[in-house]
Amino acid sequence: MPRCPFMTLCMHSEERMGWSKRVTSGSPNRKGAGRLIPHSFSAGCWQRMACFLIHGQEARMESKSISKRNQVDAEEAVSPRPLDGARRRFVASGALLALQGAWALAASAQPKREFGGATAPLRIVVPASPGGPIDTLARKIAQRITARSGRAVIVDNRPGAMGVIGVNTVLQFPSDGNTVLMATTGTLVVPTLIVRPAPFNLSDLAPVTGITQSTLVLIANSSVPAKTLPELLALVKKDPSKFAAGNAGKGTNAEMLIAQLADGAGLDILQVPFKGGMPAMQALLSNVVQMTVVEFNQALPLMKAGKIRIIAQFGKRRIQQIPDVPTVSEFMPGVDGSLWIGMLARAGIPVASLQALSGMIRDVMAEEPMRHWVDSIGAQVDTGGPEELAKTIALDKLAFGALVKKYNLYAK
Repeated sequence: MPRCPFMTLCMHSEERMGWSKRVTSGSPNRKGAGRLIPHSFSAGCWQRMACFLIHGQEARMESKSISKRNQVDAEEAVSPRPLDGARRRFVASGALLALQGAWALAASAQPKREFGGATAPLRIVVPASPGGPIDTLARKIAQRITARSGRAVIVDNRPGAMGVIGVNTVLQFPSDGNTVLMATTGTLVVPTLIVRPAPFNLSDLAPVTGITQSTLVLIANSSVPAKTLPELLALVKKDPSKFAAGNAGKGTNAEMLIAQLADGAGLDILQVPFKGGMPAMQALLSNVVQMTVVEFNQALPLMKAGKIRIIAQFGKRRIQQIPDVPTVSEFMPGVDGSLWIGMLARAGIPVASLQALSGMIRDVMAEEPMRHWVDSIGAQVDTGGPEELAKTIALDKLAFGALVKKYNLYAK
């Protein structure tokens, strides 16, 4: 009878599947020497049993102790029992079902690697629509958390009301560390400054960790003759009526940073709010407004196409993609408008859960593919931990709070 391919596969994987070859003491020609005996009842055992059933064989093994070294001498008697075609197919199907059941049982017994002792799914609330930078980052983080820990992660998009809907969503859940918020200055700090009464208290949230710092850039329509920040400010000062700055709406980073820029230069720059970043960009390309502030990765393709010019970058240092473009702080010390993205949880989160979350995000963002992706969009990984994020939030509240009062930027 030809050997079953399934049996051949088993013979080549005896050690891996739970069978081992043990040789008894004495002559190698001794009956039973070198035979296979099971040392663990694993999925491999089920495979071998299936082969015996398919070929209509019964296996009987006997073992006895024959030495002080606890070696085993196994003898196996096999008696053939011929089966007709119908019975062979029936036995084969039953054996395969038993094999599948054994594999499923073995898979379910595999331990899962959790972090912080948590087993419930982690919900990441994103106060923005799907497809944007913060949503993309959240989904990449979710995938890596699941891959590293085995924990299920849900990305819950809650856009609207300058991020207030997303924040209030997190505050509706218990402070057990199973629900967290992805936030930025525009969706966390600014609403508490320009909306009266404040829609939520920052003290109701606990910083977990920073995640990234993105570079925002001041861009101008290509028809504007200025190539540097001093040249642009000189043109605005000479004829303010010919220049207007667009922004993506009330309380956005663009509105705050242009106000900060005007304050530092001692100018009055007209701001035109639009319902979102895309309408503001279209207005710039049509020369309805002459300048605006956007993320670097949004400006890069337009700059390469010659449609806009990057005048300056907001940030503590120049990024490698545009090393010849100076930062605003080089002309106005203290003006820093990096767009940070961080993670927060509801206040009262257990310390162990907070530390586990912070550590997991730090590990995920340290992975080389993740760092490469962050670099490609003109951002930098910034996982400073709870204390650093709390300090950043406090500085933003102080800086933007003064601008809101001075220029009456309250939401109406």
